[in-house]
Amino acid sequence: MSNAPKTKVLVVDPGTGWVKAGFPDDRGPSAVVRYGTNKPLKGQEGSVVVDWAALEQALARTFRDELRVKPSEHAVLLAHAPDAPRAEREKLLGVLFDRFEVPQAALMPTSVLALHATGRTTGVVVDIGDALTSVAAVHEGKAMDRPVRRSVVAGRTVTAVMGKRLADEGIDLSAAKEIVRDVVEKFGYVAGDYEKEKARSAMEVLKIYELPGGEVIEVVQARFEAPEALFEPDRFGLKAKGMQELLLAVVEGSNADIRAELYANVFLAGGGSLIAGLAERLSTEIGRGAPRAQAHVYARPGRKHMAWQGGSSLATAGITTWITRSAYNDKGTAVLDRP
Repeated sequence: MSNAPKTKVLVVDPGTGWVKAGFPDDRGPSAVVRYGTNKPLKGQEGSVVVDWAALEQALARTFRDELRVKPSEHAVLLAHAPDAPRAEREKLLGVLFDRFEVPQAALMPTSVLALHATGRTTGVVVDIGDALTSVAAVHEGKAMDRPVRRSVVAGRTVTAVMGKRLADEGIDLSAAKEIVRDVVEKFGYVAGDYEKEKARSAMEVLKIYELPGGEVIEVVQARFEAPEALFEPDRFGLKAKGMQELLLAVVEGSNADIRAELYANVFLAGGGSLIAGLAERLSTEIGRGAPRAQAHVYARPGRKHMAWQGGSSLATAGITTWITRSAYNDKGTAVLDRP
């Protein structure tokens, strides 16, 4: 093990939709690379990585085409899912050392990295990515092995529901998913009270969206109906738990003596967390599920890449535990064991 990389560091966060990568000195990831047709990271139970070849291809494109660097000349800090099993972390280490021949590597849970970006050491990170929402607790700077909760209801789901709701209103954008995603980002919002929001007149909710060709469409109730899937997935025929249920399960499943601190430090992260009204609604739902909790939900600027930012900060501060290539060659994946 080593805490002093002798080469320049790269920070890489392979999310479920995009690979975010860059140098710690940068203010944000300088490369954001979308996966190809095959999405290597999913959200089902067990392993998060389901297509290792696709992940390697995405990383290769990131290093070669976007960053234009040789990974063999850089130490790499790689983020992974908070509940990634040991076997998955071993394979990630193998990808870095065997496939890309990096001289040094560090593997860190996204929850720890994201919370570090906030300056806190204890809290809950609600990370809403493209294909996966994960809720994980961190205590004194370390990931808590249990409980971690995740759901496949995430950013991609909201986009899909938005597309369906627009289609129900006679607007077919099934061949233009990027436009639907843009509609969500520009006009989507979470209702404080879903039923009350539905009772509002169309003119109160209406927004006009201009398509690339100049044609305009009206976006009405789909604005708040699509994001509601994050809280009430069953309303849309999805067999999953709402994000508030995941959070309550994580905190209530933690030691009683730290629950108050966890409720007081809930942080949203990931691109799917940018939807307006999300923090306020989650705070309300926590109040319903845990009336005595003094909950505080934070929606910090820059949270889209919060895990990457935390990794950048850790690498810059020099407090990351690095695994050297020589140690990996000597011990193999046993180097993951704590001394």
